[in-house]
Amino acid sequence: MKEYMSSEAQFSKVDDDTLKANSIVYWYYDDFETYGRESQKGGGAGTFLARFVAPNAKDHDWKVKHLHTNFNDRGKISLKLSSAFEFAYDWRINDIRNRP
Repeated sequence: MKEYMSSEAQFSKVDDDTLKANSIVYWYYDDFETYGRESQKGGGAGTFLARFVAPNAKDHDWKVKHLHTNFNDRGKISLKLSSAFEFAYDWRINDIRNRP
């Protein structure tokens, strides 16, 4: 999870107001939100995900702050769906036929 959350290919700062994120975050938002509320007592999806941004990740402090500020409210991120979630998830990696 840390590798995924710290990857510039999956999560990158576009500008001071925009974090480009893999669309899987939006698809599984409810799960992340539940984990955030349960584990952080009142947090949300952003609070949960921010825990996994590695300290040495590019723009670490900004990403963590942005996740806390903007990803705990699904209404805020859904308005940015077209610009914030441009990545397409490659479902082939989940195909059982690809297992060694």
